[in-house]
Amino acid sequence: MQSLTTAHYQKLLGLPSTWMVENVDLSMTAMQVVIRLVYTGKNAVCPECGKTCSIYDQAPEQKWRHLDTMQFETIIVARLPRTNCKEHGVRTVGGPWADRHSRFTDFQVITVKDMMRRHLENILNYFKHRTTNAVSEGLNSKIQLLKASSRGFHSVERYRVRILFYYGKLDMAIS
Repeated sequence: MQSLTTAHYQKLLGLPSTWMVENVDLSMTAMQVVIRLVYTGKNAVCPECGKTCSIYDQAPEQKWRHLDTMQFETIIVARLPRTNCKEHGVRTVGGPWADRHSRFTDFQVITVKDMMRRHLENILNYFKHRTTNAVSEGLNSKIQLLKASSRGFHSVERYRVRILFYYGKLDMAIS
């Protein structure tokens, strides 16, 4: 009998009846959810020809990074079945969570595509000029910290002098 958690992940992953969630391990310290799956089918479909074949054995254990579960890194662990096809020999069958057009793969592709579209100009500028705004972002962060720690300035000129004093690399040596 499946626990509530394993049944929950069985539905979330949309697994067919040939796959079963064996265990779900939540690590609060590692901020990680590890979902262990087991293939329970007697036969599998050859990835080459699409014919139903007998199971030869299972491939070594593999891990897949999945979409996060509430900001917890989600890892799927499984041993994929290998078919014994008369025409193609022994072939490893893919997992339904990692198929080319699974709902999760499509979602990840769309997410990356949207992100690339939003930041395309910056990405292209990096490859064109080989520079980023990391230095200016770092300096801005320091200036904001200075502003917060000083609890305000009486004038813009004093603010400017304080920034130059701390971050302007002024040579204060007496000559």
